[in-house]
Amino acid sequence: MIILDSDVLIEILDRKSEEGAKAVESILASGEAVCTTVIGLHEVLFGMYKHEKPVKELLQLPALNYKN
Repeated sequence: MIILDSDVLIEILDRKSEEGAKAVESILASGEAVCTTVIGLHEVLFGMYKHEKPVKELLQLPALNYKN
């Protein structure tokens, strides 16, 4: 399983980012399941909300729950 942090998510969501495109290629080539953490999801959603960006794509990504 590949767990994406907020930095990688931001690069992937930036359609102009070469690093984001490379990350997507690597993820797809790996064949691994992909998710993020609830903390990473919150960080990116907050930034997207603040800048009035659409969040539909991001909400489709599974998120791991934070547990003690």
